[in-house]
Amino acid sequence: MKHLFLFSLALTLVACATPTTDADKTSTPTAIDINQTGSNKIKPEAISRLGDSCGPSTDKLCASGLSCQFEGTDQTRGMCLPTVVNAGLECDETQNPVCGLIGNNKNGYLNKCYAERYGAVVLNEGFCTVDVASTENCEAPAISLGNCQETFTGAAFNPDTNECETVTLVGCEAEIPFKSLKACQSGCQ
Repeated sequence: MKHLFLFSLALTLVACATPTTDADKTSTPTAIDINQTGSNKIKPEAISRLGDSCGPSTDKLCASGLSCQFEGTDQTRGMCLPTVVNAGLECDETQNPVCGLIGNNKNGYLNKCYAERYGAVVLNEGFCTVDVASTENCEAPAISLGNCQETFTGAAFNPDTNECETVTLVGCEAEIPFKSLKACQSGCQ
């Protein structure tokens, strides 16, 4: 019995120690993207690289170290850009969360230093929340919250053009002042 146990242990060790060959390796680097948390596999063709288009209209995600950044209130198509804008800034790991704003996206950061490292303007200490005062408010901008891939639509008043505009935002939640263009027009124009 003792010899049978030792023999099975030896076979197990040999099987675990099998060397890999070049054929076992893939030429595509493994990338883990926060947008795919929980997925078993990430298809390399679905991952965009620096400067590539991304967002809901492209069904493309950005590679690790990049985020899909949008310009304006139409967030159906963005561009993969570096998440860290101040790489030389060293931050400690003190947990003092802040809510920061980049463009028209609110996001949470570990502390003020991390918000600055990522190029965010600190809005408040603590976590980001939806500002209920933005509802049906002609002066409130349309803002997305978080890095989820949920799409939100509505309308907001543009003070530069003095007109209401349809808004599409991508995030976990959104602060969109009006549910429809008609509601915005009747309240602001």
